[in-house]
Amino acid sequence: MFSKCVYKFILILGLSYLTTFAQPSNESTVATESSLDFSSTFKCLDCREENKGLCRVEDTGYSCYTGPHFRNRTNIKYSFPKTSTNLDVCIPTDINIDSVDAKICCVWSPNSGCQILVTKDHEGEFCFTCRMKHKMEYEGLKSCPCKANSGSGQVYGKTLLIMILTHLFSKLIHSLSESTIIIGSWGLRTSIKIT
Repeated sequence: MFSKCVYKFILILGLSYLTTFAQPSNESTVATESSLDFSSTFKCLDCREENKGLCRVEDTGYSCYTGPHFRNRTNIKYSFPKTSTNLDVCIPTDINIDSVDAKICCVWSPNSGCQILVTKDHEGEFCFTCRMKHKMEYEGLKSCPCKANSGSGQVYGKTLLIMILTHLFSKLIHSLSESTIIIGSWGLRTSIKIT
């Protein structure tokens, strides 16, 4: 009985560990050749400073949105990051973007981090646009594959899960050592003599 409980606990702990630490596959698209001249139609939003502690990138790739452009020019002045026509700030040398109808692109690499390209007529964009997983404005635009830094909420969540499972396991050991088995989901206890 005891060995079955230990086996089940280790199995559950192992499965929870695998699902917690599993990384999704990298679906970034790196184009090999491009004849497009992005410098005539795009500008770079330099997000290096803002993303420094928020988005650590280990892969290289990009994702572009080709749908309708929702943000129009307004009289409200937003605090958008500075833009540059020098696209080398945003596009690494080993990437060629081949999206003809792109309105906005998230571009990432270990050296430049998570950057944003927008069309020259685009009013501006916030750096968090390419860090967010779910975007209301740009459906289908993939975010930069940011890695969590130490001390993030993910780390605390994993630690909490391990602590809860350890506590439950110690309760199981304690109940077995007292010759008591917990029955059902109501927590009814029945004493069993072990001889």
